[in-house]
Amino acid sequence: MASNERVYYHKFITCPDCHEPHNSDEVHKSGLPLVRKGDGNTFICSSCKSIFTDSINFVNNEFSDYTGTVKMVNNGKSEEYLSKFPLIWKVEPNIIENNYLKWIKTIDRGKFLITWPWKRVKFLPLLVSEYYLDSDRRNGNVVVIYNPMEQAENEINEPDMYETFKHILYVDGPLDVMDSRILEEYKKFDKKSIFIKKAVTHYRIKEVGRGITRDEICTDSFRSCINQITRFINTNYGNKYIRSILQNKLNKKKVYRSVNENGTMDLIFEERLQRYGKLNYRKEWIWDVLTNYRKIKVLKTVIPNIQVKSEDDKIPDSNRTLFMIPSTLELSNIYEYIDKINPSFLIIEDVDYFIKDLYSYYTDTEYILNYVKRSNIPLIMMFSTDPSIRNIYTINSQNTGITDKYGITVHTWDSELLLAKIAAKNSVTDNYPSPVSSLFVPPDESTRIPDVEYIRIKELDNLDELISIFGSFNIDENVKSDVLRYLKMLKMSTLKLKGDYLNNDVFTFKGQDEITYDILKNILSQNVSVEEYDRLIKIFNSIYMDSELSISPIMNQINRYIEDIAMKAPDVFITIVTYHTKGTKELLETHGVKNEIDICSWENLNKHEKSPQGNSEHYVISTLPPSLRYSLYLGNITKLIFIGSEENIELIQRNVDTRLSISKSKPLYKPDDSDNYPDLLKNIMEDVSIPSNEVIGRVLDFEIDTDTYNNNVSKSYVNYSYLKKGEKAYLIINEAGIGMLIPEDAQLTISKNGVPDFLDIGEIQKKNLKDKMEGKEIFIDSRGISISIKDIFTKFMLEYKGIIRFRSERYQWNGFIELYNSSTLWRRMIEEAVELCKGKNNSHIDCDDFISEYLAKLGLTAGNQDYIKSWWTKYYNISAGGKEYKAYNIEHPKSMEDLVKICRGLNEIYPYLKLEIKDLEESYVSARTIQKIRKDLRDYIGGDSKDARYDFLPMYESIKKRILPLFASFPTFRIKIIYPVEIIYDTAPFKIMERIQYEEICRVINRA
Repeated sequence: MASNERVYYHKFITCPDCHEPHNSDEVHKSGLPLVRKGDGNTFICSSCKSIFTDSINFVNNEFSDYTGTVKMVNNGKSEEYLSKFPLIWKVEPNIIENNYLKWIKTIDRGKFLITWPWKRVKFLPLLVSEYYLDSDRRNGNVVVIYNPMEQAENEINEPDMYETFKHILYVDGPLDVMDSRILEEYKKFDKKSIFIKKAVTHYRIKEVGRGITRDEICTDSFRSCINQITRFINTNYGNKYIRSILQNKLNKKKVYRSVNENGTMDLIFEERLQRYGKLNYRKEWIWDVLTNYRKIKVLKTVIPNIQVKSEDDKIPDSNRTLFMIPSTLELSNIYEYIDKINPSFLIIEDVDYFIKDLYSYYTDTEYILNYVKRSNIPLIMMFSTDPSIRNIYTINSQNTGITDKYGITVHTWDSELLLAKIAAKNSVTDNYPSPVSSLFVPPDESTRIPDVEYIRIKELDNLDELISIFGSFNIDENVKSDVLRYLKMLKMSTLKLKGDYLNNDVFTFKGQDEITYDILKNILSQNVSVEEYDRLIKIFNSIYMDSELSISPIMNQINRYIEDIAMKAPDVFITIVTYHTKGTKELLETHGVKNEIDICSWENLNKHEKSPQGNSEHYVISTLPPSLRYSLYLGNITKLIFIGSEENIELIQRNVDTRLSISKSKPLYKPDDSDNYPDLLKNIMEDVSIPSNEVIGRVLDFEIDTDTYNNNVSKSYVNYSYLKKGEKAYLIINEAGIGMLIPEDAQLTISKNGVPDFLDIGEIQKKNLKDKMEGKEIFIDSRGISISIKDIFTKFMLEYKGIIRFRSERYQWNGFIELYNSSTLWRRMIEEAVELCKGKNNSHIDCDDFISEYLAKLGLTAGNQDYIKSWWTKYYNISAGGKEYKAYNIEHPKSMEDLVKICRGLNEIYPYLKLEIKDLEESYVSARTIQKIRKDLRDYIGGDSKDARYDFLPMYESIKKRILPLFASFPTFRIKIIYPVEIIYDTAPFKIMERIQYEEICRVINRA
């Protein structure tokens, strides 16, 4: 049976609206649970709040008659089964998974390490199925070492491989076509059979005297909805607009409140009981399974399978059986199980789980790779899902790398370069989130690396002299070893140097014997002179200045940092990572810090990450290098702050830089011509044009380099609209007579004490141009083209790797691209109106002129037709992330009222547009949000960050670090004189030109 005739489905309980608990394919998302209600068949989605049932009653359905369907299936199925039929979901593997499902049929031998682009390897049940079901000769056992997932009582959480395997079924053969009688019943199926009613708030905004109403739904609590809407209107329109509020809560009397008798908006809030949620589901999947019920196979009944639960489980003699072993068992027991089972195919879902113990359990870690090297298992596939520990594999190192040393073939998939090429060359379409397949998430949306700050306490390095001196003492080696470890740990400790050593907040070290500061002094006094002893004790006194409290300088620095954050951003959630959790907590409480701070070890940080509420940022302060047990790529940290001695910080920085280096964390390894690689990997690698694996490690650093960016910043990513014949502009001239033409609404970047600043000419009155412009210095590039910080800001933001949410009172945008697209929606609606005009055989008119003239008559703040037309005709293209974005000179009309008039006006002449005021309202708010972010960035670069959102500061700092070196290398154009001009010939703006050139293409109207 060919595998392309086998169609897989799963019946794992899934939200039919937002598809939880499976929304975890993007690196920094976690699937939220479904909460089981009392009767056991009803669930509440923690994400979208939908309430739904996990099964469908086809026998006695209160909404539709499914008699034909029941009769068709009842030949082989009982009515009881059809009265509780599960919601069936089709499994649609992504392009990489599909390649492995094809490739597994052709391969019987080999040892492979696969760098997986997603944090979980979901398709393993399908891989095992295709391995077995397409080859009768494959009679050996299969072992999968899988990562178990925690399941809470009365919750449905993201399933692990074992749980997923139990819920998979497939149609063995081509799908039969649905009978025409059944088709009519299929058409009747809708959300009434799935969703349960819940209370939602309908609200209406009535504009007094205009006959305009807006009806929307809010799913939060009744009171919360009222507060949200009123606050939004007061913030964006003004607090005088609301005239009255009418509240109609379920089972309560109506409440009317007059707010402002001169207001222009009446708000009506009504609570209703209804089915809430959109059925994001393809109902044909249910009927595919019902129509083909004779061909349905349940995977767990076709492939014999055994779950190993503990070290005490007995392994039966078997053949052609799937064994699933949790990775949490002792590694030695796992080896014993594998040897006894003697599989023909071994899959390790997350080999990083074992590799992460390298520094703590070196023998075991070496052993797992040596075990694979020595193993006689014909086929071994290991998946690596954590980029931040990939440097351990040294994939591209010669002789010592994983290929040469262990004989393992490497498949590298998660390079952003590779994924981008796959998306560009193939039709990559994502389906619904699934427990059996990962969504092909674009690489620029899947990775967020935390910002890192290093705080050095130089005086701690004075302890190095003591380490050197104690190392030279002729004392018991065990005591010497303990003392040296005491001093090294002291350099990273938050605890007090001395005091009651039985207390948690005083530092001690327990080795062969317990070492304290007093014991150390005693050893010191017995081995050096009095003078030397006094000198060395002064080293401690200089570090722990308060001899009575003996507080660690690290603790003092942590307290200062926490106080600073509390003042700037009280919503930031802080975790302190240290060896001494109890003592650190007590010291913080002594300092007045109590429940606001979380304290844990690196090993437990993953559990503590779930503590922050809502969208708050998460800062981690650590005195220790990040453990390999914690992923710097997959975690949810916004910022890492490392505090310690110069030496320790240098070691930590080297550790972090190595783990986050693109060439090491997301490497490329070029395949050879053998059959050891899926076709997709070989074909796409040919496009990467990497000469050999020997040089890959040296050339694959995809971070933007300042020099490279400097050379290309103005060559490729900005394409400005030409100044057209007859158009008005300005000619600026420097002392050498060199000129430059700039549009009337140009936004220039000027030098303000060497720091880039904005200058918006459109906001300067013409009579003030001479005073405001002459003497200013404009940044230009090496080719004499004006550089716009606005454009560079937009490009950086479109390419910004961090995942950051932008919020207003009422709206939220996940990432800058979403914010940017929203900000241009109002303009795209106008452009669509222009296209509708052109589509009506209006060849005799200029549709841009027609629409702009029509809009100018609507009473907008901007009454000039040419200015209005420039809203959508004056733009330039910015290339970012392989895509082209339109950047418009004008970002939004003067007021929201203008957009309301535009919406009504365009709907009047083109009803097809069906423009919604609420959509244009969001567009207006998002455009203003971008302006606010850019203003705050300008202030931040200039040294003023008092008005900037604190959670944006890491982003601003990242941009600042790139912008300042960039502009430091740019020359400037000093304006001596400015003239208003009319363009004679079409020409490009912002380019310097000789006098003979600009006198040909423009004429002076009069002196500004």
